[in-house]
Amino acid sequence: RHGDSIKVQKDIALETDKYVLPTLSMQMLIENAVKHNKFSKSKPLMINIYNEAEGAIVVQNENCPKVGVGTSTKVGLENIRNRYSLKSGERLVVYQSDDFFKV
Repeated sequence: RHGDSIKVQKDIALETDKYVLPTLSMQMLIENAVKHNKFSKSKPLMINIYNEAEGAIVVQNENCPKVGVGTSTKVGLENIRNRYSLKSGERLVVYQSDDFFKV
């Protein structure tokens, strides 16, 4: 749908027995990046999916909030947080700065 306006970079080595990934959570994180950020063909939205040293899978996108969009209810993120906690017993880490959003 967005063609060259969204760029997804994947640098991930999955060993499925080592990861807890709630169903559709990756899709929801990418949809949230598209929903909350402005982007265009000349300034595409960059989404990176990668492994961190401690074994976590990370979805990170540039933080370029859309103008005029109301504040987020964070329902989707809270849903992922709860499902991840139930499946893994661990806490989902979310970090936001002026430059990027990282889960």
